[in-house]
Amino acid sequence: MISKASLDKIITCFLYQDLEHLWFKTERWDFYDFPQTISEDYHQRVQLFCYVLEHILNDNLAVLAKNGVFLVGSPTEQANLFQKAFPADEATWDEHSAYWWFLDECPGSIVWYIEDDNGGVLTTPVGDGRFYYWP
Repeated sequence: MISKASLDKIITCFLYQDLEHLWFKTERWDFYDFPQTISEDYHQRVQLFCYVLEHILNDNLAVLAKNGVFLVGSPTEQANLFQKAFPADEATWDEHSAYWWFLDECPGSIVWYIEDDNGGVLTTPVGDGRFYYWP
């Protein structure tokens, strides 16, 4: 879909942010060096969002959660939850985009793995020796 360099750049710039920021990054074709046609087409943006999200999950940088519970399933299955949940068309998306991330239709939010507890600020140890940042 996009080059490895573009994918890596998006992920690096997205670290520790919420999913809404990943959506914004799918619009910045000029900064992240991917074809402009992707950012101009709603369905291709959804595909790119899910593609990047799947790579983040595959690279074990983060997990997804809903209502404080981690989602189950492979990274592909979890990315597909978003693919299916996004509104069917751009007009509907435009009506709900400001708050869609907080609706029940949104499959979840991202929870980042971090190296340490960062002084306990916004992190949650879950008994597995890791710390989680819930933006």
